[in-house]
Amino acid sequence: MSVTDKKLTERNDFLWGVNIHSSYYSKAYKFSNLEDILFLAKDMGSRIIRLNANSPLDELDTTIKLCNSYGMKVMLVQYIKLSIKEKNPDLQFIEDDFYNFAVRYNGKNGYGKVDFIQISNEMDLSIMAVNPKGGSDGDKSDDWVVEHLENVTEQVKAAISGVKKSGTDAKTVINHCWLHHGLLDYFYNHGVDWDIIGHDWYGDMMNAFETRYNSTAYGIGELLYKKYGKPLIICESNYFNFDISSVASWDDTKEETFDILIRGMEDAYHQDYVIGYIFYELIDELQFEKEDWVRGDEKWNREAHFGMVFADKEGNIGKPKPIYNRIKRIIDGNCAKKLLV
Repeated sequence: MSVTDKKLTERNDFLWGVNIHSSYYSKAYKFSNLEDILFLAKDMGSRIIRLNANSPLDELDTTIKLCNSYGMKVMLVQYIKLSIKEKNPDLQFIEDDFYNFAVRYNGKNGYGKVDFIQISNEMDLSIMAVNPKGGSDGDKSDDWVVEHLENVTEQVKAAISGVKKSGTDAKTVINHCWLHHGLLDYFYNHGVDWDIIGHDWYGDMMNAFETRYNSTAYGIGELLYKKYGKPLIICESNYFNFDISSVASWDDTKEETFDILIRGMEDAYHQDYVIGYIFYELIDELQFEKEDWVRGDEKWNREAHFGMVFADKEGNIGKPKPIYNRIKRIIDGNCAKKLLV
């Protein structure tokens, strides 16, 4: 066991968790596997599940209610079909859509309770994909096309308005990755009133909580907190292991390979303004292996192997990987029994 493997369990306000997908998205998360999926999450020590809203409603209802039964909170990622290059003609549709989901999952209507509603996912990447000013880190509003930011801002405001009008106590989350907080600067300076900063941190990036970010004397996490005064959740975290020729993810059996991730966990946990850390993701999705993903002379199938638990291409769940068991020790997992759906 690494010397860095300390128990990180003293904070009652801290949410360790894991991402899952829906049956709509992936064979690995087929609905018939739901009880096994959520048991594995709970047994690892998860206190929060992050999942997409793009499931049939009856399946989503059952998933959220079973998360609640296991005592796990839920972060629901609800998408806007972003209109980046032109103004969206139907902001009312966005507001109504978010209102309806927030009401459905307020814990009072028999469909289960959602604790966090994330507004789309990594909007920074979607906007930068059509950004002719590309090539920058995106850490300043000037790195972005103003018209694109204006259009997206109005859509995000409509989504948050829907959540607030619903009367739910669920908190709104806006996430981003790398140094793309220029987008958050624009939102913050133009009246977007969200609750939680979501930061997606992967192990090939600089540690978000180390004291090195350009010339500042603090890490990215503290920079975000100083800028916006909002709590922070790591919404996605994984390690890109570029030392593996065919797979660059959790499959490595050498525990020391993941020391950088464990240090990131420890650093996040010891910041009062960080309230959660969610790993990406629970189960392999081998259906997404693409032989044409090439990095240099190597095949690069990492995303198919992001899971902390093995699965085959048909979505049959296998055994947990060494990283699953290592994290389980650190966050003090173990669930007494399975719950029936």
